[in-house]
Amino acid sequence: MAHLSPIDCEIIQKYPFGNTLDHLIDLLQEAEWSNEPGTGAADHSGQKHQDAISKLLLALLGHQAAFNLPSKIQNNNLANDLLMLYGSIKYNTFDYDDYHELSRLVIMKAPDTDIWNVVFSILLPTTPKTIDPVMAATSATYASSSQQGSEQTNRHLKEALFHELKNCTYRNVDGFFSKFFDDKAWTKRSKEIYFAMKARHTDGRWGDFPDPPEESAVWKWLDNFQKEFLSDAQGAYHKAESTRDLFAGEAKRQLDIFVKRRDHTAAAAGSYDWKDILVIGEHKQSKSGLKELLLQLSRYVREMFICQPTRRFIHGFFIHGNIMELWVFDRSGPFSSGPFNIHEEPEQFIRAIAGYALMSREEFG
Repeated sequence: MAHLSPIDCEIIQKYPFGNTLDHLIDLLQEAEWSNEPGTGAADHSGQKHQDAISKLLLALLGHQAAFNLPSKIQNNNLANDLLMLYGSIKYNTFDYDDYHELSRLVIMKAPDTDIWNVVFSILLPTTPKTIDPVMAATSATYASSSQQGSEQTNRHLKEALFHELKNCTYRNVDGFFSKFFDDKAWTKRSKEIYFAMKARHTDGRWGDFPDPPEESAVWKWLDNFQKEFLSDAQGAYHKAESTRDLFAGEAKRQLDIFVKRRDHTAAAAGSYDWKDILVIGEHKQSKSGLKELLLQLSRYVREMFICQPTRRFIHGFFIHGNIMELWVFDRSGPFSSGPFNIHEEPEQFIRAIAGYALMSREEFG
């Protein structure tokens, strides 16, 4: 749950809802009723639910408080966040469960602070419970969004990203793996893939995983893995051979590993659009510093958020040596599972690799 600051509360008090949401109560009640078990509702992404929440978001978006409340995920106001969220559910993905609590509070005419608090929480769906901060330092106002076009050199962008990330990066988040890889429609299958692979893990090591883990050898292992176990998965792993393989981005970049949907065909052989990329990965043969790896991954994430403005969060990972770390980036910053050894945590390794290809559109973010 998001937490309102004293300034937030002052703004909310200054611009109350009054009866401005009352005209939506009947519509929201009807959506709530059709959401109850036994009412014959087909699913939680039906048109009735979507229309009701879309109208509610438009009402919130047009309220004076939204233009005065500061965003908790970017340097803008809450109205801008709500506009992006509206576009996401109108033209991309929608699950009524994400908005059930908000709808209930509006119907009950709950206090304004409770309603706005839930709005902020919807916009921050992946806030960690327990966190281990890294890169902590003084705050800064230098934003990477100012580094565009030809001005975007690696040195400048690294500096900008470091300033943005150093106060909002968290590792070893409690419950990370469970949140993103357990209790999913595909969790059982990911476990079955692990058990099918289990015999290859002997004497505390993956016998067929490259040693040393050179880039080309690791890619060959991953490609063979997906051909054997993930040929019908929603996502497929790919590798960019050069910066020319990726187009429609602000700068030329070369991705080590990434996932895109199988129904997105490349414009030409070995050509991929940034808007189609779902998961990003970074691989280094030897152990590298966290800062270097995270900044590299963050540059890719920044490109994806620019090319996919309705994305709410992005999955990423890096493998350096025998160490893997799983990350999620939302617009408030990145957080991770913490590093683990792929030989010492064989099930987590296989289930993560499988999970990234098996996720649904909503789970991809």
